[in-house]
Amino acid sequence: VVWTRQFGTVDAEVAYGVATDGTGVYTAGTTGGTLAEPKIGGTDGFLRKFDSGGNVLWTRQFGTTSTDDVYAVAAGALGVYVGGRTVIAFPGQTKVGGLYDAYVIKFDVSGTQQWVREFGTTREDWVFALAVGAASVVVGGYAEENLPGVPATTGTMLVRLYDFDGN
Repeated sequence: VVWTRQFGTVDAEVAYGVATDGTGVYTAGTTGGTLAEPKIGGTDGFLRKFDSGGNVLWTRQFGTTSTDDVYAVAAGALGVYVGGRTVIAFPGQTKVGGLYDAYVIKFDVSGTQQWVREFGTTREDWVFALAVGAASVVVGGYAEENLPGVPATTGTMLVRLYDFDGN
């Protein structure tokens, strides 16, 4: 073991994902407390960056005024991506329906949010996996019914591809 870090608040936190790049180690998950100002809703997502020695470089807490969970994180040369589920719309996004919509947020390696994309169906939708490729971000998750523009299917798994600009 080179280093171990444990962190949290008096409320519940879960780190669901970890990723690395040439600049550090990232962990992401959900918090009911205040890991970084400001606390926004009932549960918020968080993204924390450590250097290779285990020192905290920054922490970002984000979400809506309701419930937001982060289940996936991936890092690449042009940014860090988190994904999960939200109950209400992120600023600038539209709530599709159901209890949860899926979302992906891109941060730069300094922790500045670049964009957010919220999507889903009229039922339950979540992001559970992310991977960064040479020119894209691959999203894996769950869609309880067919996404808009997708031919009818009986499956509930979703795979979505974004370029680094969120298209």
